[in-house]
Amino acid sequence: VVLIYFDIIGSFFLIGLLVFGFFLSAASLKHKIPVIYWFLERFERPEVLKVFPGKGVLFGVFGVLISLLLFEKDIALAAIMILALGDSFGALIGPFGNIKHPKPFSQKKFIEGSIVAFLAGFIGAMLFVNPLEAFIASFVAIFFEVLELKMLNDKIDDNIMIPLMAGAVITIMRVYF
Repeated sequence: VVLIYFDIIGSFFLIGLLVFGFFLSAASLKHKIPVIYWFLERFERPEVLKVFPGKGVLFGVFGVLISLLLFEKDIALAAIMILALGDSFGALIGPFGNIKHPKPFSQKKFIEGSIVAFLAGFIGAMLFVNPLEAFIASFVAIFFEVLELKMLNDKIDDNIMIPLMAGAVITIMRVYF
């Protein structure tokens, strides 16, 4: 976020990173690239490692890129903070939770993780937008992340869903309120 804020990296860099990342992902399906494979082995889900190594990172970069292309800079940065902090803290704290979400929400996620995700995203987003925008954007983004929406029978990746929902909510708030 800091590198984007100070215009050290931008859309062209992220596009290049995505292209390079997709090549590495494809190569990782056939070969165990030493440093890359070490990270994939430790941080990628085993079922994803077999079909799309690096999916989370690549979709995260894609979510950041889409945010930068679609939204004003302050909105994009707030949306990226909700993704970076909310999704990360939710994933760290969630497994220690005790209360699973009721249907139609994800049965794999815990309410405690979602609360922490919302709060972390809200705090991070307030660095770039006003508290009301940050609050509502974080709430809506985490709400939709827990819904696990599908498109063509495949779950929409939260690394794309979170920043898109957050940015769209703030944009709509500014246009209509």
